Order: sequence, then C-alpha cells, then structure tokens
Amino acid sequence: MEYIASLISAANNGTAPQHLATLAAAFLAKENPRFDEARFFTACGLCSDGTPKPERVYGKVNHSL
Repeated sequence: MEYIASLISAANNGTAPQHLATLAAAFLAKENPRFDEARFFTACGLCSDGTPKPERVYGKVNHSL
C-alpha cells in the first residue's frame, strides 16, 4: 500500500505518467510472475512497450511527425 501511495504522491508532484507506469509495471511484475506488462502499458494509454503514443508526444494538432 505504501508503494501505491508513493506513486500517487509522485503524480501529484508532476512526475510524468509514462514514468509512473514504468515504475508500477516493474513493481507489479516483481510481485506477480504472470503480470502482462504490455497489456498494462496499453491500459495506461501507452504503446505496448511503455513509450508514449505519438499523439501524446506531439499533440493531436501538430501533424509534423
């Protein structure tokens, strides 16, 4: 429970969501050998490898990828 509280605190202090998802995935994978990291990242709105989706990096208005 302390770990989840620290993630919420970090989010409130401006830590990037991608970084929080990566930290949470590492923690959950250590606790559960069947943890599906790719599925977790997808549920968090990231690409399955944990990187941000392009529209989240560049914004939906900016089409100059």
